[in-house]
Amino acid sequence: MGKISIRNIVKEYNKDSLAVKGINLEIKDKEFVVLVGPSGCGKSTTLRMLAGLEDISSGEILFDDVLINDLPPRLRDISMVFQSYALYPHLSIKENLEFGLKISKVNPIEIEKRVKEVSEMLEINEYLDRKPAFLSGGQRQRVAMGRAIVRHPNIFLFDEPLSNLDAKLRTKMRFEIKQLHKKLKKTIVYVTHDQIEAMTLADRIVVMRDGQIEQEGKPLDVFNKPINKFVATFLGSPPMNLANGVIYKNFIKLEDGKLIDIPLRYKNHLSEKQKVIFGVRADSIVPNHYANIVNYVSFEETVIEEEPLGIESNLYINVGNSQFISRMNHAETVPVGTKMNFFINLDKAYLFDRATNLTIKEN
Repeated sequence: MGKISIRNIVKEYNKDSLAVKGINLEIKDKEFVVLVGPSGCGKSTTLRMLAGLEDISSGEILFDDVLINDLPPRLRDISMVFQSYALYPHLSIKENLEFGLKISKVNPIEIEKRVKEVSEMLEINEYLDRKPAFLSGGQRQRVAMGRAIVRHPNIFLFDEPLSNLDAKLRTKMRFEIKQLHKKLKKTIVYVTHDQIEAMTLADRIVVMRDGQIEQEGKPLDVFNKPINKFVATFLGSPPMNLANGVIYKNFIKLEDGKLIDIPLRYKNHLSEKQKVIFGVRADSIVPNHYANIVNYVSFEETVIEEEPLGIESNLYINVGNSQFISRMNHAETVPVGTKMNFFINLDKAYLFDRATNLTIKEN
């Protein structure tokens, strides 16, 4: 079993520095949970408290309903994969895989069996006699995962394991980690600042900021229904476009005087002169000749910058005294200075209360 209960845990480094501020989280057996957030949000500190590498200032952590606050790391039945790989440079790959098992005095025949199984699973058989220095970053990360798997723990902890890899290799390793979870059927708690990793890997994501949990849920649920402006802008690349406005009759009046129809699902929860933030993602604001939407607002703007990305392009425009990005899903070049009509899909627009930054309630 690999159920984890985190109950009001706090990490205090000094009176003026709370790294984790009383978070609560339940993680089911065999669940893949990703803690995601910007640097300094407390996600790695939380993981290290689960591992026993950081003391808990207050609160409780339970594994399968057993309190483990004071249990040393070696008795927690966990394996951790670090960003830095943390391999022993003077040992061969085989010796790295065997090391923890030998310390735990596992039978030599069982050690041989487990190393063989893991090296075949991760396709590192041919590297067993090499030292870590002679492997690529991706190969070393496989070995680091192998060293964790070979111990047969109930819980795996991953601390930004792909941060040191290039973009192509990160994509490949994401796939391999997801496949690994399906094969092992074990609980995984994974920490990253990369929202793409969070969205693609997780059964459930936990968005953190300033030592607290902002929102948790299935990746697409959190992406499509962010609880506040922070979550809305953190998840998604490029970030959500935002512009300040005020409710004026049946419109949102932006700071430059532009009027935008109020999205229908918010109309019953707004009041005249209420200060709001209008939000829309880049793929929901499109040039007119690519628009195929029903509820929309259109306007003409000048392209101030273009980012060609191959099969798509980002166009930068000014809307309501804010800079917006429009994503075109094609490779056509649009010269800077071009005036174009843009359509905003109001069915996919968002409204946040400017006083609280919370998402305004829908009908």
